[in-house]
Amino acid sequence: MLIGGGRLLLIHANRRATAEDRRWSKGGVDLNRCFSNESLAAKPELYEQGRAREIAAALDSLAPEVLVDFHCTVEPGDPFLVQHPGVAHEPSRE
Repeated sequence: MLIGGGRLLLIHANRRATAEDRRWSKGGVDLNRCFSNESLAAKPELYEQGRAREIAAALDSLAPEVLVDFHCTVEPGDPFLVQHPGVAHEPSRE
């Protein structure tokens, strides 16, 4: 596939956790749980809450056509894909 133009934004979402070799930073919370409207509207108290606000603001300002999220999970498991907005058919599992 050849892409004729556009922008690519790479976000290292949780640099602190990466530096600590952890899923989330010491004393922190799962960054994935910080993207609800309620969490984003609240005053950030933890590093992950602040990062969620920064990431959400960047995505809001750029309005990307495609968002790809690569991240790890706490336990080993099967690969999966989450697509937003959803599609009207079941995704291929091949």
